[in-house]
Amino acid sequence: MGGLTVLLVTAFTITAFKSVNKFNKESLKNNNVVIIDEEAFLRDYTSKEKDTAISYDNMLSTSLSLAETISKTEEDVKEDVKDTPDKKLTKLEKYRASLENMGMVDLSDYDDDSITIYKKPSKKSKEKGYLADGGIMTIVEESGKWYKIKSGHIKGYVRKKYVLTGDDVEETLLYDSDVTALMKKDNIYVTGKPKKDSTSVGIAYIDNEYPIVAFSENEKYAMIERTETITGWVPISAIKINIDAPYAMTEDELEDYLIEMDFEEQEALNDYLNLVIDSTGDGLTDSIITLISNNESGDYKAARNPKTSGEKTITVGAWQWYGENAHGILKQICNADSDKALKLIESAYSGRKAHKKAKELYKEITGGDNWESDRRIFTNTELIAIKNLLGSDQGVNLQNSRIQSDIQAKIKVAVSSYSLSNDALVAYFCDMFWQNPKKARAVMDECIDHFGSARKFCKADNALKYLHKQALENSTFGKYGKRRKYTYAFCKGMLNK
Repeated sequence: MGGLTVLLVTAFTITAFKSVNKFNKESLKNNNVVIIDEEAFLRDYTSKEKDTAISYDNMLSTSLSLAETISKTEEDVKEDVKDTPDKKLTKLEKYRASLENMGMVDLSDYDDDSITIYKKPSKKSKEKGYLADGGIMTIVEESGKWYKIKSGHIKGYVRKKYVLTGDDVEETLLYDSDVTALMKKDNIYVTGKPKKDSTSVGIAYIDNEYPIVAFSENEKYAMIERTETITGWVPISAIKINIDAPYAMTEDELEDYLIEMDFEEQEALNDYLNLVIDSTGDGLTDSIITLISNNESGDYKAARNPKTSGEKTITVGAWQWYGENAHGILKQICNADSDKALKLIESAYSGRKAHKKAKELYKEITGGDNWESDRRIFTNTELIAIKNLLGSDQGVNLQNSRIQSDIQAKIKVAVSSYSLSNDALVAYFCDMFWQNPKKARAVMDECIDHFGSARKFCKADNALKYLHKQALENSTFGKYGKRRKYTYAFCKGMLNK
């Protein structure tokens, strides 16, 4: 010790060290350990102090022992930290840890397919790469209205307004089926509830990959989408959790990616329409169902909380019913078979209070609360229960029936309220009405006023073109230029038939 003694100054010093394990470099800086000269200690100690103090030998022994413990160098501390084994993370903890600094591109409020990554936080800076809608990144730091990010092999800056962070990232990844379960064990039973003794609803096979819908409250099970209409639980111990979302790309890579995505979406839509939607026997109704299906293109089990600035509550189903329309569909599913509906809801819960919680949600769904007015936001477990209802046989059948009746009701508005006799105009109006009824009416009123009457409007050669122009100029519909462009092209095709 080089003639030096470390003196622990009664309780004043010892309170600074609650645990040796918490000792760090900062503790050394705070002078909680008083280092004095041994001779000075003896010389300055008065006889009275010597009588009342513990013996010097004991004090010296205690001090030296403590010194060995706490007078480690910074290198010693680092070595101890390195040698201390980290707590082994579970698969779910590792997955959640990967989300901590993750950002995700969300263009729900914008009519774009991608965002640009810049070298510096300025639009005038050099473009480094691109991130497609739904693309993921690691956020390095914030810089005003920008995030400094790394995605794949590309580093740079992106505008914060286009990026989701926090819990919204996981919710969107799950909603978009970007979190998957790769089966690592063979012939795993998919169960109706997140527990061992639950009834099996199917089998998941080794090396197959299934979208994960949610994780159980006890964090031991993952709900997977086994087929288009069957979901169930598998043990997390039997899977590898993957995130399958795009990273940053070059301009050429982005172009190829968007072409591939458009092709896959169209193929999926065609298969979807051919398999599950029976013809109504009315050409106009069938055409508009096809149009709306392309523009909404959800899936039967879809259920999410508000995502865009104008939303207040839940959106559900294959055709993205929102608010009280969503509530109405869920209520119809429950009323169709109340016992089955309650069991489907209860299968989302675990624990002793599962039945009680299920009954509370069932009662709310079948009750008269207005979810839009109440701005009702649903928990993750509640969303799982709602997805169970939507994906059931009665949920799928009801949605198929509901889309037909909803489209026919909108056609009736176009024909009865606006005397539209042009099928292409009716189809374009129905698509706007699906998005926003009030704004659709305003656009149609303006068109009829412009041409002088509904009859003249329907017969005009440029009627569809003018309607499209007015929709693009509208503050609501104009934000969705890609949807407007597709709808216009689709309706022009109807004119040429």
